[in-house]
Amino acid sequence: MDRSRRRPPFPPVAVWVIAVVVIAALALAIGARLTGYDPAAEYDSPVADFVDVYILSLENEALGIALERDGPLLLTIEPGNTGFLTGMTTSHRRTRRMNDVPLDAPYRFQMTEDHRLMVVDPGTPLKLEAAAFGPATAGQLLRIYEAARSARDAQATPAGGRP
Repeated sequence: MDRSRRRPPFPPVAVWVIAVVVIAALALAIGARLTGYDPAAEYDSPVADFVDVYILSLENEALGIALERDGPLLLTIEPGNTGFLTGMTTSHRRTRRMNDVPLDAPYRFQMTEDHRLMVVDPGTPLKLEAAAFGPATAGQLLRIYEAARSARDAQATPAGGRP
């Protein structure tokens, strides 16, 4: 067996493919840098609709959802289902204190034009996208948004049924 002709450690085609991929990646990075593309920039779709709601602590660790601080409850979130909302309001309370925002200020549930539901704390920089927290939490937040929107629209509609 002739050992003078050894096979290269990498096939030449693989070396060329790797080189092309590296050059293409560098070209894309340079192009993005020159055009001002910022991957860390926040994408904001325009807001299509929003409703401000109060998340109220009730007895037995339940939470109530209302359009007004002293208004009627739209929804009651039972004690086994309040984990996300309790954690959210607790962390927002800290941020509200730091930003001198009233602790009992409403939260803004907003639907963007690309149908993303966001929970925004208007007095602070906090903004949460519902879908990022899984389908159960997103569903709960969507139910809150829909109940609040329906109640708001019902308040805006006179008794005759026409605005």
